[in-house]
Amino acid sequence: MIRKGFLPTAKKRYPASMWIYWFPALALTIFVYSTLSVVPDWRESLVSIYGPSMITWGIAIPLGVFFLALAVLSDTREGPKKLYGLMWLAVISVFTGYFLFTIDILVEQVHLIEYGILGWLYYLPLRKIISNRSVFITA
Repeated sequence: MIRKGFLPTAKKRYPASMWIYWFPALALTIFVYSTLSVVPDWRESLVSIYGPSMITWGIAIPLGVFFLALAVLSDTREGPKKLYGLMWLAVISVFTGYFLFTIDILVEQVHLIEYGILGWLYYLPLRKIISNRSVFITA
């Protein structure tokens, strides 16, 4: 028997405006799968021109700046709640940066960033549907 409150609970209605949240996640998923055959060639040409470490820095810095700006500008909370959210962002950023620079295989570095972005993009619409903490595992 399943305990009450164990399964995710759906919120009232699923509005049509939710496509604004689902579209970026689905578009990135389609883009990733549609470029699987050409990415190795792109990667090899970029590594031969810039070297593997410059590719890592070239990916990490712009994405870090973008997501930091996005998080700060989109967080409408004030006071301790905003500070708490920014602390979590800092912790996650430090761990992501650490793993990004300790992984030796360039493809896995890109996968770390790519699936992190996909997880976040799927989290946005799911948090509107699932009203408990299981949304983190689901995304």
